[in-house]
Amino acid sequence: MVVKQVPARETPLDSLLVVTWNTHVGGGDIPRLVTEIREGRLTGGIPVPHFILLLQEVYRAGAEVPVDRPAARPRRLNAHPPRGPRIDIVETARMLGLAVYYAPSMSNRRASETALPEDRGNAILSTLPLHDLGAIELPFEGQRRVAPAATITGTTSAGEPWELRVVSVHLDNRSTGKRLLRSLGAGRRRQAEALVEALASPEAIALGGDLNTWSVGMLEGALPVLERHFPLPENHPPEPTFATAAGLGGMRLDRLMFRLPSGLSATARRVPNLYGSDHHPLAGWVTLRGLGT
Repeated sequence: MVVKQVPARETPLDSLLVVTWNTHVGGGDIPRLVTEIREGRLTGGIPVPHFILLLQEVYRAGAEVPVDRPAARPRRLNAHPPRGPRIDIVETARMLGLAVYYAPSMSNRRASETALPEDRGNAILSTLPLHDLGAIELPFEGQRRVAPAATITGTTSAGEPWELRVVSVHLDNRSTGKRLLRSLGAGRRRQAEALVEALASPEAIALGGDLNTWSVGMLEGALPVLERHFPLPENHPPEPTFATAAGLGGMRLDRLMFRLPSGLSATARRVPNLYGSDHHPLAGWVTLRGLGT
């Protein structure tokens, strides 16, 4: 785990922008996305000073990365942003002045004996300090999956305290070995049920991630499980979030979901730009008034 904090800020907030995004292990241009958030290009010209990023498929590189990690070793992904260098998640957070909580899931194989070792997993980036850090290890299906969770707090413009738990999750796209048929949906349902159990406390939650729900109909059980426990927003973006190869359409694999007290609202929409990834970000606003601590 890697944790870097930012100084506590007392800025009153009545709503908060939450973004979830699979960054394709280095291919996504996180600095560009953050710049467009801060400049208001994603919000109709209104600059956004405070936000949360729930990221999947980020990576860390350096001598501190364990070379021999006892986990599944997938093929190395070595994507590059369309402009600028490939930058790991810890350095990205430092450059952007964001708090980061990174939970590695697996080794990202080195390209050569001279390259720095890497691992990859999920991360939470935030303009606000992160508290009560946790890591939820999901049942093994195809690769090791760990969902980082953290709590952010603050006050509204009326001086009311609020508290929100945020979680970044990535379910398996397929199961392996004797579990291969579970790739059609049973494996992801098992992971979703474990996630729901780990998040059973009544606190307000923003959950974002790549659910890999590519199967059809009743076979794909993960999404109904999660929607029962994280019922907002009422309307999810209808557009595909994953861009398939050679422009052959896409699939709705990603979700931004919320569990809030009765009467509170949240939204989600697809961001048109891929920013170099093979997934679109999803961005949404959550109401903070009424999330009393």
